[in-house]
Amino acid sequence: MNNRDFKIYKDGPKHTIRFDYYSEPLIKSIVQSRQIEDITVFKDYKTISFTATSIQTYISSGKQLSYDAALRLVSSLARQLKYLIEVHSLCFYIYSLDNLFILDDNKFVYISNEHLGKLTDNSVLIIQPFKEQFVSPELMRITHIPAKVDYRTAYYSLGMMVMHLLSGEEVKGTKLFALLNRCLAEDPCKRSFLFI
Repeated sequence: MNNRDFKIYKDGPKHTIRFDYYSEPLIKSIVQSRQIEDITVFKDYKTISFTATSIQTYISSGKQLSYDAALRLVSSLARQLKYLIEVHSLCFYIYSLDNLFILDDNKFVYISNEHLGKLTDNSVLIIQPFKEQFVSPELMRITHIPAKVDYRTAYYSLGMMVMHLLSGEEVKGTKLFALLNRCLAEDPCKRSFLFI
């Protein structure tokens, strides 16, 4: 399986992801999300190997996201994002279905160095163009690159992606609905990623 900055190889139950370049923060965020078991990280931080029945993009899985799966998705991507922000001062500034992976039909990880930006003073630095579907209002207003936007742009993008994947599922009145409302606030300063 090929993607922009990495390739996935399968050998029986063993899968290997080889990145085109050093990817320590992203690799460690995948490990910290605790979605992949029996994982080996190579010293060059360009390769990881793990056991899984399957790994595929969410799009190629053809699955409809259930409410329970949405909770697992939000939980695992929140752990991954929190680790990147707190430990490496990095943040996904946008999410794309092309980089959302599902493992063993029920575990989720987001794999993209391309969508990672450096954090400074609660802002993420955007250094390359983007054309993804789940774009926050502040990203839509960018007129030149490089540009800085509030790091909570990630919450908006993730919320939009989850809403898109939940089409047809009734979530009104649930904890997930409340979380999505907080993620999708127009003002980035009012966004939060908090389950209550």
